[in-house]
Amino acid sequence: MKQLMKQLVMVVACAGAASAATAVADPAPKPADQANSWPRYAVEGIALGASLDKLVGFTCSDKAAVVTCVRFVDARCKGKPTQVQPTVAELPPGAGCGFILTGEDPRTYLDHQVQAVSLSAVIVYGTAKRRVFEVRHTFAREDLTEKSRLGKTLIARYGKPSSSVPPVRMLWTEGSTTTSAACDDEGGCSVMVTDLDLMLADEH
Repeated sequence: MKQLMKQLVMVVACAGAASAATAVADPAPKPADQANSWPRYAVEGIALGASLDKLVGFTCSDKAAVVTCVRFVDARCKGKPTQVQPTVAELPPGAGCGFILTGEDPRTYLDHQVQAVSLSAVIVYGTAKRRVFEVRHTFAREDLTEKSRLGKTLIARYGKPSSSVPPVRMLWTEGSTTTSAACDDEGGCSVMVTDLDLMLADEH
């Protein structure tokens, strides 16, 4: 009888431990849950998962590894033509405002001149199924702290960042969605949201 009672105690103890572990565990968000969070992290009104075909005012190119669409919001681009080209070598920068696909960092040009500081623009990258998996907004440099104008605006929109390196970076993560704000020493800032799981899912 004593042996049976010991076994029952052990079973209950193990079950309790398992229950506690289950309660503490933070399960990974399901795809549907992840998609529900995308509107919250929209950049310049564009949410992840949106159709590229419904973007308004963008110029797109499929010459890179992924479809890339650009809309310039820089005042100097008003009324000028927009171009998206693979590299400077393949096609010298033309008139108007342009986006160069080569490289990890956005490169832009204005009336034949490549800009050291990116023109203010909204850059969108699409999946194989033409859904938005990354949005990037580039603009003039500002300080990026919890007390700065830019920092307060982003925190009001996205909540307290997961991590930050003032005055140059803030980061928010939710599941496979990453939102970041970064300001460099060359005079530019960018806010970017991306979900690589979305890109990979659309490849199948």
